[in-house]
Amino acid sequence: MGMYIKHVKFGYNSATQLASHVIELFYGLGNSFGFSFDEFWKENQEELIKKMIKPHKDTALHSFIRYVDSFVDNDIYEVSVK
Repeated sequence: MGMYIKHVKFGYNSATQLASHVIELFYGLGNSFGFSFDEFWKENQEELIKKMIKPHKDTALHSFIRYVDSFVDNDIYEVSVK
């Protein structure tokens, strides 16, 4: 069973806000949601290492974006598993 990424249409403003949050948290510039990239890494390390070793459509970056988006008010990133 593979994982398929569902593309979702959303506003430009929402996308730039999510990108801004992802960048801030990745570089440790902000802790506005009560977590940091280090916490994300510790929680998902095993899964992320597997994704880095073996190519996969759902990358470590996708996982981090989904993780950050789960803390943002406007959930815009959806994944459907088939």
